[in-house]
Amino acid sequence: MKKRSLFMFAALTAIFLLFGTVMGQIPLPEIPGNNSIEIPVDVPAETPVPEWMKTQDAIQIKLTDIAGTQEVISQIQTESVWEITLEAINAQQSGLVMTQTAIHETKKETSAPTNTPSPVLTSTPTAATLSTAVSPSSPGTPVIYYIRIDNKGYIDLGWSKVEGAACYEVYAKKGDLSQNFVDFGKTVDTRMTKKSPFESGYILFKVRACKYSGQCGNFSSVKQINYPSPIPTAETKTLYVGDVITFGKYEQDNILNNGPEPIEWRVLAVENGRALLISKYGLDTKPYHEKNDSITWEKCSLREWLNEDFYNKAFDSSEKSRILQVIIKNPNNRTHRTQGGKDTRDNIFLLSIDEANQYFASGDDRMCQSSDFAIENGAWVDKDNGNSEWYLRSPGNSSSKAACVSLFDGHINEYGIDSYSKRAVRPAFWLDL
Repeated sequence: MKKRSLFMFAALTAIFLLFGTVMGQIPLPEIPGNNSIEIPVDVPAETPVPEWMKTQDAIQIKLTDIAGTQEVISQIQTESVWEITLEAINAQQSGLVMTQTAIHETKKETSAPTNTPSPVLTSTPTAATLSTAVSPSSPGTPVIYYIRIDNKGYIDLGWSKVEGAACYEVYAKKGDLSQNFVDFGKTVDTRMTKKSPFESGYILFKVRACKYSGQCGNFSSVKQINYPSPIPTAETKTLYVGDVITFGKYEQDNILNNGPEPIEWRVLAVENGRALLISKYGLDTKPYHEKNDSITWEKCSLREWLNEDFYNKAFDSSEKSRILQVIIKNPNNRTHRTQGGKDTRDNIFLLSIDEANQYFASGDDRMCQSSDFAIENGAWVDKDNGNSEWYLRSPGNSSSKAACVSLFDGHINEYGIDSYSKRAVRPAFWLDL
């Protein structure tokens, strides 16, 4: 905040000293068409705001990056000098440094200066204070609380509520200085979730509130996020343990009319020309077995669903040709001595207790979130961490229970839960490399 204050005082003082008048007592000079000034280091503690600054049709702010190798001209329509300050602060927060300012020559009709004192800045204003100073009838300025990427690659943006706002306008731009902000969308909520309008790289966002009359307030401070490069597919990457790739498609965003989304898989092992993959997210929600019976992996309804419904829906013929059918060992529950049943031959399966211990480094590593589709179908979600409980194929303490991974800390629940209970499903399979 101290840097902001110094930055703002410096900009105002520099412009003021070149063009302005102290408390309206010195005749107003002519304004050159494109006159730039250096920002001084030393500034007074209190800086008057020249009234003539409010009469400009547009302000141009020249910015350079820290290395001084690139520049951008940001032109804004303004009613007040406070918007100049706010725009400069926003730019500084997005990794730029304001080095010069210029006043655009197009002026409104201006009456001769009077001796009426200009407002005096006596403390560091907040964003809300700045927006209020623009116009008493303008809505306030929202504050962006967070920008994140959800588990489907959508950008999730949230901001503070502004009293009296009818809607909010969101703008985005690439981190490239030569790009301009583009319309990202409009909403009546204080949150927006959309696909990125740009490819990978840094993306900058700003939000403003608007009234029913169409009058809009100041933009929020600019916030940025590093949008990741597209996730490689199994065809475009040499696989290593820990990699995440896409392979196949399955409904995940719960928006049924836009088709299924690419499935992200985490690589757990690479050996002998094959890779063991597990879905990064819980893809659906199913019971281990549809009836409250004694059951093993061999006979459970979840194994049937994975190797028929899911297998046929998620993969096309070329993808199926790379999924290896393997012999699945089903050992007993070592703690409770529950019978694991016969070995099976599967294309798609769930991990066992032993495999969940072997292939994950810790409980935190085992935890996962579920897709919106899985949540809609009943996946348990912890309200604090957003994680879901997911099934393993091993039996619990009895043949009517199945082991699972806890949603709280990722520990393996060997005691298990009733097999007819619905939990998130993380399919696994061996991919032929």
